[in-house]
Amino acid sequence: MLIERQDIILWRRRYLNSIRKFRSEGRKIYYLYETWINAGHTKQNELSASESESVVDDSEDDPDFCPESTDSSEDDEVSDQESTASYEISQQPEIVLEIVTLTNISTRILTKLRLLSYHLTGFQTQERQKNNY
Repeated sequence: MLIERQDIILWRRRYLNSIRKFRSEGRKIYYLYETWINAGHTKQNELSASESESVVDDSEDDPDFCPESTDSSEDDEVSDQESTASYEISQQPEIVLEIVTLTNISTRILTKLRLLSYHLTGFQTQERQKNNY
């Protein structure tokens, strides 16, 4: 399952703002298709018990192409010579979005708990020092 860290969100926003600015300036934008996932951006266990499907990318044939999910059995019909790439995705993408949202919320909660814990630990240390004197 993919996770989205805060630094990744920040870089995506910077990228989108740059692209918007370049388009408004009339600059030409060239895209290099490279997809990779850092091992640190994934989790071992997916919280969904659903089977996986694949996405076929035909963007070279049609610039307005939007990838759609296909059944795993359809992958057998696609030859290796065609310019298609398959990626494993969850059958229910809305669950992944909810998990990412929950991950962001839980990260905020953990941060607040750490700050609270740090504050309480500091408070307890001060109380111990007062009692020792």
